[in-house]
Amino acid sequence: MKDIVEAIKEKRETILRLQAELEVLEKARALLNGSAGVDHSIALHEVMKIKNRRPSVRVRRGHPMKGKVNPKSSVGQTIAVLRESGVALHISEILSRLKKRGSDAKKISLVSTMTRLSKQGRIFYKADQPSTFGLLEWQQAKGA
Repeated sequence: MKDIVEAIKEKRETILRLQAELEVLEKARALLNGSAGVDHSIALHEVMKIKNRRPSVRVRRGHPMKGKVNPKSSVGQTIAVLRESGVALHISEILSRLKKRGSDAKKISLVSTMTRLSKQGRIFYKADQPSTFGLLEWQQAKGA
């Protein structure tokens, strides 16, 4: 019940704020139309306050690439190499195929990233052979 009361209070505050902004904008319109009886300096000041005002409620959108992999990154290109091969590959083979694609990925960086992602249960899995990685989607397809 408290949540509903709080939501109603917030909506009423928003309505009051919007009504005040509407009055200022109507004054600005009157100013632009050359209506008499409008104090130009006050109207201009009010319009600038609205224009420069920060929103009272901050909207969090998150990063647009969250949960996605940039296909131009070393991880994105590694995913493409593994999909082309269809099987888990040793890191040396992944690096040689990346080099043929024009990537200059560093071994230590790529191994570190792939290990971290596999431990987190994201994108890659570590195969039974040392330094061999595959795509997690393959394991999920086998398990389904």
